[in-house]
Amino acid sequence: MDDAAGMRLAIEVCRRGIAAGNSPFGAAVVRGDEVVAVAHNTVIPTLDSTAHAEVNAIRLACQAVQDISLAGCTLYSTCEPCPMCLAASH
Repeated sequence: MDDAAGMRLAIEVCRRGIAAGNSPFGAAVVRGDEVVAVAHNTVIPTLDSTAHAEVNAIRLACQAVQDISLAGCTLYSTCEPCPMCLAASH
C-alpha cells in the first residue's frame, strides 16, 4: 500500500469516528499491502485520556500480530501525533 492509500484509510476511519460523535482523529497501521489495524479517537466515550486514534490503532495492531513489536509497519495518522502518540509509535 502506498502512502496516499494509507492516508486515505486513516481519513476514512476518522470520518467514521466523527459520525459516531468522536473527535476528528483517525489512524491506520499497515504492513506492506496488509491493513493490520485501524482506529479512531475514543477519548470521550471511554473516558480514557490515552484513547487517541494512534494509541488505539497500535493496541489493536499488537493484538492482531500477537506481538508488541510492529517492526515493518507504517502508522498513518490524520494529524501530527501528540507527544504521547509519538512516543508510543517510537
